[in-house]
Amino acid sequence: MWVRGEAGRIHVDLGLISEDLQSGPAEQWTVTIDGQEYPKGWNRLDTEDLPSATSTLGDGLVSEVEDVGIDGWLHTQRDTLDWHPSWDLWSFEPSGTNIDYTHVNGGEGNFNAEGGRYPDTEDLNNNGALDTKNAYFTISVDLSQDDYIAGRTQYN
Repeated sequence: MWVRGEAGRIHVDLGLISEDLQSGPAEQWTVTIDGQEYPKGWNRLDTEDLPSATSTLGDGLVSEVEDVGIDGWLHTQRDTLDWHPSWDLWSFEPSGTNIDYTHVNGGEGNFNAEGGRYPDTEDLNNNGALDTKNAYFTISVDLSQDDYIAGRTQYN
């Protein structure tokens, strides 16, 4: 792993980490997309890839109608909510001197972005299931110490 910086800490989790973004039964909701209702939230595999006539898991590609992020809420609908499940609105403008990366990982609205045709999903290992097991350990490295430096690159 290459890290740039000499202050702070970096934390790395290794092992099995739950794919479920929501943390409990209070975080469940139903959304309507293209006239069809879909349950979303805790203990459910949330994905933009909606079931199709040939597959209960969808077709593996996202359409413009499906491009609502894994929570299923359009950002315009969120104004009526007291909370927002994923805060997943995508935006990125790669020009100018101050490039804003704060929303580059959002899933809603990235249909026309590079790589946007693939559905955003909680299914990180693409096995068609929501893996919820947590069995991992964390390694923390203090960047001000050089105990773990294996090499350096030339930098300005």
